[in-house]
Amino acid sequence: IVDADFRLIIVSSGARKVFANVSPLIGRDFAEVLREIWPERFAREAIERFRHTLASGETYRSAATVEHRRDVDAVEAYDWRIERIRMPDGRFGVVCHFYDLSERQRHEEQIRRLMREVNHRSRNLLAIVQAIARSTTEQTRGDFLPRFIDRLQSLSVSQDLLVRNDWRGVHLGDLVGQQLATAREHRDRRIGVSGDELFISPAAAQNLGMALHELASNALRHGALSQAEGRIAIAWRIDRSEPVATFKMSWIEEGTVKVVPPERAGFGSRMIGRLTETGLSAKVTIEYSPTGFRWFLTAPLDDMIADHD
Repeated sequence: IVDADFRLIIVSSGARKVFANVSPLIGRDFAEVLREIWPERFAREAIERFRHTLASGETYRSAATVEHRRDVDAVEAYDWRIERIRMPDGRFGVVCHFYDLSERQRHEEQIRRLMREVNHRSRNLLAIVQAIARSTTEQTRGDFLPRFIDRLQSLSVSQDLLVRNDWRGVHLGDLVGQQLATAREHRDRRIGVSGDELFISPAAAQNLGMALHELASNALRHGALSQAEGRIAIAWRIDRSEPVATFKMSWIEEGTVKVVPPERAGFGSRMIGRLTETGLSAKVTIEYSPTGFRWFLTAPLDDMIADHD
């Protein structure tokens, strides 16, 4: 509340944070107070609004005012209203009621950012689905539907893990376990998994998740898991011996009949090879050894890990 002499005489507890940097406060000339807080242009306009209401009795209402404060490096937004009132001494004064919109605007901006991110991720996901559909159609016309659904389920596994972690990333052990869930159902003792605790980025989780799915599918159809004595060893580690730290992962199958490279490179072959290399800035080595299929991946650690765990 500002009195007839344009002195600030009452500031509610809720409003005091706005004037926290002004001392002394009560009894000060209100024009001086406004000029300490706000840039001259806005302070001058506000002073004129207050004086006009004090002189005329005309109520002023501002729907939303966004200004950069002078006393602190912050942008604040307010919905405010000025009304003339009768003071105890019989003279007029003015009261200003205002609502801090800053938090609401920050919340709305966060929602807009999230919507942009959802839109971006949705477009990326649709592009991946289209690529899977195209490649599956080209290579597996007879059993397109089951193979296509199988690959979509693999993609959804990575998505589910990312959602649980608010899209910050995925624990690699969880990703490996979930992608191998079908293969491990009755064969836990034939699959060995070991590796350092690592929280990988969303992009790494999507690319590596698809590669692991294709490796597991191939092992079930043609490799170690199609043989009674077949075994798989999956391992990963962080190598800091070089100037640039790297992430290394291996998938080694043993106890199988002699394996040979496929005659045609289908989606699965491209996924575990060139597509994984491109998606992770990695180098992939594939060996068709007499004892079984082998897959090795080396990628820059910075391209694998999430910003924070």
